[in-house]
Amino acid sequence: MQSLAVDTNRRVLVIDDNAAIHDDFRKILVPNRDTAELEDAEAAFFGVPVDSLPGLDFELDSAHQGKDGFELVKTAVVEERPYAMAFVDMRMPPGWDGLTTIEHLWKADPDLQVGICTAYSDKSWGDICERLGKSDQLLILKKPFDNTEVSQLALALTEKWMLQRKARLKQSELEMLVRERMVEIRAKDAALQQKQKLEAIGSLASGVAYEFNNLLQAILGYTRFAQEGLSAEDSRFKDLEQVRKAGDQAAALASQLLNFAREDKGEPAAVNARAALSDLASLLKPIIGMQIAMSVELPTGNPHVMVEADGLQQALMSLCVNARDAMPCGGELKIRCEMVNPSPEQFSVHGIDDAVSYARFTIEDTGMGMRDGQIDRIFEPFFTTKEVGQGAGLGLAIVHGFVKRHDGLIDVTTDVGLGTTFHLFLPLTDPAVSNSSPCNVEQVSGGSETLLLAEVDPVVRKVHGRILNRAGYKVMLAENGSDAVKLFRANREEISLTILDIIMPDMTGREICDRIRDVAPEASAMFCTSHDPASPQSEGLLDDDMTLIMKPVEADVLLKAVRDELNNAADDATLERVGPC
Repeated sequence: MQSLAVDTNRRVLVIDDNAAIHDDFRKILVPNRDTAELEDAEAAFFGVPVDSLPGLDFELDSAHQGKDGFELVKTAVVEERPYAMAFVDMRMPPGWDGLTTIEHLWKADPDLQVGICTAYSDKSWGDICERLGKSDQLLILKKPFDNTEVSQLALALTEKWMLQRKARLKQSELEMLVRERMVEIRAKDAALQQKQKLEAIGSLASGVAYEFNNLLQAILGYTRFAQEGLSAEDSRFKDLEQVRKAGDQAAALASQLLNFAREDKGEPAAVNARAALSDLASLLKPIIGMQIAMSVELPTGNPHVMVEADGLQQALMSLCVNARDAMPCGGELKIRCEMVNPSPEQFSVHGIDDAVSYARFTIEDTGMGMRDGQIDRIFEPFFTTKEVGQGAGLGLAIVHGFVKRHDGLIDVTTDVGLGTTFHLFLPLTDPAVSNSSPCNVEQVSGGSETLLLAEVDPVVRKVHGRILNRAGYKVMLAENGSDAVKLFRANREEISLTILDIIMPDMTGREICDRIRDVAPEASAMFCTSHDPASPQSEGLLDDDMTLIMKPVEADVLLKAVRDELNNAADDATLERVGPC
């Protein structure tokens, strides 16, 4: 931002063809310090008034023709030491006259203050204004001029030059502040719109996933029931196994739908880049389409990156979908991952750690490419190169945020008509640092306890009840919160565990649990849901220590969770009876 400080400018230019006039101006505006005491004595003895203004140091330059003065003004502007004012003689034969000279001076420096020096009345003020235009930068000084008048005029016009400069800088400063404020407001407005859009997407995703996951629970559950009693070599078993795998993929897609709009993406973990790319390839096949030839090159070995697993898949998926959209008439999509060290230029530009090795994920297409003006803005929220209605402009902004959040970098190269290549660099990590490992659910035995299952969806209620019954449990079924409370109160001595849907029509799972514990404080409960537990609908419905399983849930996962909860309750009861050691 420019400073409002303006250096004092007492630079004055005298343009006159008479050398004596220059000497007069110099005596008035630049008095000789060596003769100052003599002039003071002369003034006191003869009563002559002091014509110069004390304490003002005018810097005076001279030109004898208009063209010479014009060159001096141009040079002063180039050197950034402009003149504040000029005294210009009206007649300067054989060259330019005063008005022609002033016209040129103002072309070179529009801020220059001018005093016209004239001894003739051949040009009236009206004539001058008609020629030069009405201007407050122009005054007339009649010859022979009074010394005091010259001093005051020089002082007034140089002060005026400085005040105008300050006013211009102040205006420039205000305009810059307004621009900065508008940029800030637009950024906040864009962030707010993005947040609102993501919240809307999250609400929609949560609702869709809820219905979708309940349907998948029925599909997966009854598929598993149909496989029971069939040999693994039976064609019917194999057909049902394909149904089950498709259901698992659909469940993964529903999970991605929830994770798309979730601000809290979860804790980073050591993710196998090879496995992540392999999973991505299987998900992409139905999305990319038959017109695009897709190839996937997996990395050698098993490199791991410390990221949010769902976020990585979402970022790569967004880039691949963008690549598909850039190839409406078909083309090639190449996906690969390799272990690299970025170039020194990338280290300096992005400020990343040059001691770290990276997994580089590359998404390369042969599409339309992007122009220079587009590539500079592709990571801005809501900027899109697609037609209106075909893109919200959020995908690349989310990808950029994901990469930066994980101390990585993203590079893009593009050629119009030839295609675009994105490189995602993510730091490699030791897989041993992962906070989580693949969950291989061991075969678990059932039990003979009595369970209370409160589930709003009738099909899910039947599937979960059947799974638990086949494991030996006695199951009481409730379709809403009121029924669950009534059943528990009537059978409190018999029921060992309640399994509650988080959200039911008449009350939440937590409210059901609270009412049950009003009757039996020691009652054990676990929760099951198709809703995103991080969504606004689920806010405040669970404590961190509450057991939660997400639908659709495999039979073994459900049975293990129930068995663990029952065993923990039994251990707590034993400790309570024995007391502290």
